[in-house]
Amino acid sequence: MDRNLSLLGGLVLALLAACTAPEPMVTEVLVEKQVPVTVEIPVTREVEITREVEVEREVEVTREVEVTVVVERVVTATPSPTQKPPAAQLAIARLTGGQPVTITSIHMVGTAEGWAAGNAGDASDHVLRTRDGGDSWLDVTPPEPSTAGDGTSKRASFFFLDADAAWVTYTTQRSVWRTLNGGLSWQQSEVSLAGSFGSYMWFADRDHGWLMKVLDAGMHHVYVALYRTADGGLSWETVVDPHATTELQSCGKTGMVFMADQTGWVTYDCGGVYDVPFIDWTPDGGFTWQSVQLPPPPDEPDLFGRTMACGIHWPTMFSSASGTMVLECVRYEGDDRIEEAYLYSTGDQGQTWQSFPYPGGELQFIDANVGLALGREIHHTRDGGRTWTQISFVNWDGQFSFVDDQTGWAVARSGEEIALVKTMNGGQTWEQLDPRVAFP
Repeated sequence: MDRNLSLLGGLVLALLAACTAPEPMVTEVLVEKQVPVTVEIPVTREVEITREVEVEREVEVTREVEVTVVVERVVTATPSPTQKPPAAQLAIARLTGGQPVTITSIHMVGTAEGWAAGNAGDASDHVLRTRDGGDSWLDVTPPEPSTAGDGTSKRASFFFLDADAAWVTYTTQRSVWRTLNGGLSWQQSEVSLAGSFGSYMWFADRDHGWLMKVLDAGMHHVYVALYRTADGGLSWETVVDPHATTELQSCGKTGMVFMADQTGWVTYDCGGVYDVPFIDWTPDGGFTWQSVQLPPPPDEPDLFGRTMACGIHWPTMFSSASGTMVLECVRYEGDDRIEEAYLYSTGDQGQTWQSFPYPGGELQFIDANVGLALGREIHHTRDGGRTWTQISFVNWDGQFSFVDDQTGWAVARSGEEIALVKTMNGGQTWEQLDPRVAFP
């Protein structure tokens, strides 16, 4: 009898366990309070399921016991249709050697060597490397899954330090890829939050880098998380958490730059929300920040009072104390849109500033004195931006990459057309290239 009750107790526990087992689909079955249970002495053992009660049956039946089982309701699982496990996402497929490739962003590090993002009509960004000045490009894309979780294509943010060292992260992803051998192999790390609106990345050397993930925007705020690495991107430390601080959370970000000594700038375009434009400056790698307002130009003391919006772009640091940036302002007089731009420079970490009229366009400095203003009008400076000389005019908009004051490349866009062009004379003339995928 004790053994029979023990078996029965096991049956009751099994019933109660079935009541609480989590299943995706359930069917409720009412069971009578009086449940006849047949128990046999084991000889040759079989198992049979009768309704929701497991009955142990032996070939030779010796006795039958009727026991009152206090079970008001038994919930049993109805098997759900077999579901296929999600297929593993394939990595972005490498482009085929010899086929044409569209370069969408370029960063050259020498007269022959450089990096780019591009595609051949497919959706996601490929990471490309050239060793012949941009005629051929080896596809060295890291093994990133080919689509985001919602099936959309992936856009890459990257930083290219030299011919071998590069870092890449994709929008909506937490992964960060690093290569130190020109993309022949990649190492993956992760940060805690995935940005939905792109990223900014900056490396001062092969060890010290920063990654800003743009998370969300609303009510004159653009929310970001900032990470720092001291081991070349193998691991990342959170230095600005948008859930824990208000630092760096206002306005749209336009640039980020750091020095190896942990000094850094972040620039903004607030779209007229604030009367006076400002930058944020850090002395300790991003853990603390100070806002620094720019003064109006000496010859335009009321500039900020009469303009609709000002933004700061293209920050460049030459040392922990010195650097430049461009202030662009827009105002309206009747129906006329009037744009003004000034180059600002500091030599004392932003305590004092000098400003000079700027011809407009993307700012690139070769060194502290030699620089270019790159728009439809191309200008050169040889005195740190105090004066500018126009070199040429082009009929396209470009994203530029110069390695010296004479040698440069541009991704040229005009309407729906896009082309890769190159200059060997400082932008006076441009040659269109026919980029193709290199064979591995």
